[in-house]
Formats: sequence, C-alpha cells, structure tokens
Amino acid sequence: MGRIVAFGCSNTYGIGLSDNYNLGIDSHNPSKYAWPSRLAEKLNYSVVNNGVCGCSNKFIYQNILNYNFKDNDVCCIMWTDADRYWRNDNNLEISDGDRDWGHNFQKGFIGPWMKTKMAMQYYKFLHSEYDSDVMHMNYMYHLSLHMKEIKIQCVQYHWSCKRNSITNKKLNKWARPDIFYINFKKIFDRYPKAADKLHPGSLAHADIAQLFYERIQ
Repeated sequence: MGRIVAFGCSNTYGIGLSDNYNLGIDSHNPSKYAWPSRLAEKLNYSVVNNGVCGCSNKFIYQNILNYNFKDNDVCCIMWTDADRYWRNDNNLEISDGDRDWGHNFQKGFIGPWMKTKMAMQYYKFLHSEYDSDVMHMNYMYHLSLHMKEIKIQCVQYHWSCKRNSITNKKLNKWARPDIFYINFKKIFDRYPKAADKLHPGSLAHADIAQLFYERIQ
C-alpha cells in the first residue's frame, strides 16, 4: 500500500476541525477530516500528516529534505504564507512517525501575527514581500528537482507567490510539472469555517483533497 506523506501548516494539520478542536496543537493530533486523510482515503493509501501549526515554508522545505521517504510514497505539499520565517537554532530534524518534533521547533517560528521581540525586529528590519516570494520559489523548485532525483512522486500547491507581478512572471517562466497554484482564499471563503472560525472547515479540506487527487491520477 502506498502512503500520502503530507507537509504544510495548520491548513494541512487540520486545526480547528471537530475531532481536534478542543485538544490544542500540543496534542499532535492531525485531523482525520483534513485534506491529507481525505486524499489517502480516495486512493486507499495510508497517511502521514506532517502538518505543523504556525510553521514557515523554510521549515517545510528543510524537513522534506531530511525526511525518510519510502518506496511508493507520494509527497504532497501545501505551502503556507511566504511571509513567515523560521530560525533553526538547534539543527533539529524530524523523524518518520515522531510527533514530538513539531513542538520542539515552534519556538523558532516567526509570523506576522506574533508580538515577540524577535518577530517584531524581523518584520521591521529584515523582511520584504519580494524577498519572501523569491525564497519560496527557490524552495519549490529545488524540491521539485530533489524529489525527481530520489524518485518520489510529488505534488506541490502554493498560494502566496502570485501576489507580486515580478515573481508571478517568474513562476510562469520557470514552471515545473509538479508545482501548481491554488486559490486558497476562494476555497476558504466558499465554505463554513472550522470550529475555531479561523481555519478552513471540512468541506474546504474536501475540495483541497480533490485537487491533489486529480494531480496524482
């Protein structure tokens, strides 16, 4: 049997859905209603949901590079907001089946909503939208080549790089057969939200699973 090995943020983890809404992110309990599980069900595959709430694309990228894929795995990536960042102070790596790693990494996460000193200084002195988009494109393109090299099927969806006209042109010019744009906001707004009122609900996750399914077939 094949495996869906999914990477992403809370929108992959399935935070706020009915089976983990009251458990909190420290429970390491990805939702069975999130798109990775729904996709695996469609394909009759098992699933490993490596979604981590609040993570950045740098985090996703590095941990895919370090991941121990198996034969017949299908790597499915739903990238997150390109403006997020991650500072890895401890050279930590994830291991297959270890759900504790996400909690260990989170102290290095930097997001626009955070009021920590580190986050505020990052967005004041270092961050730029264009630079974030370029870094994100580098992650996507390198992983496309890497997955081809290790002979693992990979499907990538992104949603934040098309906001900039220059990076949008580069995306079209350097198109790869495993990288696709998803209008995440359109899907998010189409359906009722999750129980936390902040994240996509189960119907939105079903739509996302269908998009991945169509690319894998």
